[in-house]
Amino acid sequence: MRSRRRLPRTVEVEVVGQTDEGYGFGTAAGRMCVVKGALPGEMISACVLGKRKGQIVAIAETIQTAVDERTEPFCTVFPRCGGCSTQQWEYREQLRFKERWVRHELSKHELLCESFLPTQHGSTTGFRRRARLGVRWVDKVGSAYVGFRETFGSYVVDMNMCPTLVSGLAELIGPLRDLVTCMSTPKRIPQVELVAGDKVR
Repeated sequence: MRSRRRLPRTVEVEVVGQTDEGYGFGTAAGRMCVVKGALPGEMISACVLGKRKGQIVAIAETIQTAVDERTEPFCTVFPRCGGCSTQQWEYREQLRFKERWVRHELSKHELLCESFLPTQHGSTTGFRRRARLGVRWVDKVGSAYVGFRETFGSYVVDMNMCPTLVSGLAELIGPLRDLVTCMSTPKRIPQVELVAGDKVR
């Protein structure tokens, strides 16, 4: 019987490209390795989270060689939190990446556009007016977690607020966690939907 080869805990990756989600990828331990928090052209050390469809999935841990377009993420739980994918990238580069993605998707369906309107954008924080947050009861702490799910996983990130949500929604995360914790059957609530109306800031 052939033994199953264990994945290493950390890998060194030379990032050579980018997925549609904005994750960097390269080769590590003889496999394709997809790394959240990495950018093309960088050499990074990554923490391995597991394997999906034969590929190693990981999050960037140490940036050994950074590219000029790298910036400091504004959220303390990035890249562990799965709510965002490219906070480590300068905003103007994120917009260019998204425009290239739209052009590529249109071309796949043979929809050609002679020109595009200028990209519309606003603040890099406080822009989300809708969110689906996971809920998970954690026995060892005797409390519920309410937040986005972890990158490449199903666990819920323990968070009190989210800087990408409009303040009216971000301020609800803590009270929602307290509310679910006090319920008689908190384990039966898998998620909550947050939507901000026009008057919510």
